[in-house]
Amino acid sequence: TPLVCFKHQGVGEVVDGTCGIAVEPRSYEQAVSDFAAAMICFANDRGLVERLGLEGRRRVLGHFSWKNKFDAADLIYRSLT
Repeated sequence: TPLVCFKHQGVGEVVDGTCGIAVEPRSYEQAVSDFAAAMICFANDRGLVERLGLEGRRRVLGHFSWKNKFDAADLIYRSLT
């Protein structure tokens, strides 16, 4: 399932245009409007939801799994010793 989130902090780093819609944090009114527009976009385009959802899964498994995090940390630790 693709995400709608703020382009801010952790989730803003994970979600890009390939797997969801990241909304710029602005005023309350603009945020509500931007979130609504994103949800309407998803409601009107089931194919987009499927494409972004599949890409989101691929992105998470490729970049953010615990195994990948461990492997990256292991490389750093080994380079220091």
